[in-house]
Amino acid sequence: MACSSTAANDMMGHDARKSGAKPLLPEEPPSPPASPSMVSTSQRGPQSGLPELDCPPMRIVIMTSGTQGDTMPFVQLAHVLRERYGHVVRIATHGDLRGPVEKAGLRFYPLKGSAHQMASWGPSFSLDPIQFAKIAMNPHSIYKVSVIRTIILSTIKACTEPDPADENAEPFHADCIIANPVSFGHIHCAEALGVPLHLFFPNPWVATVDFPHPFASWPYKSTPNPSVRAQQQARKQRAAQHAQYSTLT
Repeated sequence: MACSSTAANDMMGHDARKSGAKPLLPEEPPSPPASPSMVSTSQRGPQSGLPELDCPPMRIVIMTSGTQGDTMPFVQLAHVLRERYGHVVRIATHGDLRGPVEKAGLRFYPLKGSAHQMASWGPSFSLDPIQFAKIAMNPHSIYKVSVIRTIILSTIKACTEPDPADENAEPFHADCIIANPVSFGHIHCAEALGVPLHLFFPNPWVATVDFPHPFASWPYKSTPNPSVRAQQQARKQRAAQHAQYSTLT
């Protein structure tokens, strides 16, 4: 009959103690060493005994569109990429945000459009079907589309051309693009240049169980699932409107 490792240790440990040798079977198996891929970069280095990440310095464009609040988290990210990893980083965003970016000591390239303009448009946008249809039929939406088009066309220049405000600036050849979703032209630039793209946003951008999409126009009340509650309210409203229409006809 086979015996457990604990029983085997008891039997062999008794003989081992007499001879001074160690038991052959450990009571508990040793835990496997941590995989290097599962250890964070901050835990690497000479003190941890793990190698540093083998990544050469790159020229990175951080492309953002939106308000100053959308841009400033990327400024901190740019500092980390530059100071800790030695990358050359350029922030490409609307021209009226040049001051805060350059004050932080970072390179800058102006995209078309303005942060003030984006801030005024944000609350008026909605993915609700009825509201979206009203927005699409609004004549002012044609102007918005033209502005977005100019922003998209300016993104490729942010990856290749020198800063137009600096006469001594050299062309910037991006090796990598980091962008927030609403900068729009990011994926086209990455495909045209053959460089990797990482989409990143500091705010919830993908709908979850607890939070709907930020443009869904659903409430963010303290309920377990506000999106479900909003859907239920919308169904009740449609049912009431249908009943009212039926009585009129």
